[in-house]
Amino acid sequence: MSLSSTSDPSSTRDDLSTAHPDHAARFTDALAKVTPLLEMEPPLAEHQLAEALQIAAVSSLGLGRFDDAESYWRRSIAANPGFVDAYLNLATLLKKLNRLPEVEALFRQLLHVRPHLADVHNQLGSLLQDQGRFSEAEAAYRQAALLRPDRVEFHYNLGVVLRPLGRWREAAQAYQRAVEMNRGFVMGYSNLGN
Repeated sequence: MSLSSTSDPSSTRDDLSTAHPDHAARFTDALAKVTPLLEMEPPLAEHQLAEALQIAAVSSLGLGRFDDAESYWRRSIAANPGFVDAYLNLATLLKKLNRLPEVEALFRQLLHVRPHLADVHNQLGSLLQDQGRFSEAEAAYRQAALLRPDRVEFHYNLGVVLRPLGRWREAAQAYQRAVEMNRGFVMGYSNLGN
């Protein structure tokens, strides 16, 4: 299931802002505490810097400072190219802002560094599927299922994307695998019957 986007950027930005008035002080305090760490000499070790930047990004997001949050997450990724949380948080922000080509690029960049992340292959498949890029989505879902054959949703998603490609038999096989893994998976049975 993919996140929905909105055509009204101001309402999207309102949705992203998590700062309840009671929490704004906490975000401001966290940002004030972490900012000096970002400017330390000698600098923090790469993984520590990436974590500090993550805290700054989350705090900025909570305060509704989306450009700052994006900048901190990008710096976090640069400091530690394997820091999965920074990629995923930035991807979530960019997807909500309907900057889908950048989300795709982030997922591909992360998968270049960490190709074993089945959930990221699945998220990439969902993003591509939402754009009608079914063949590419199929490849991403297949990789997710290959990496984690125990995940029902990966087989189900593969079945879903095979249908618009007209590959009904393969779709049915994917749904069948999903329901064999989880006998209570109603959506899998529903699609087997259609």
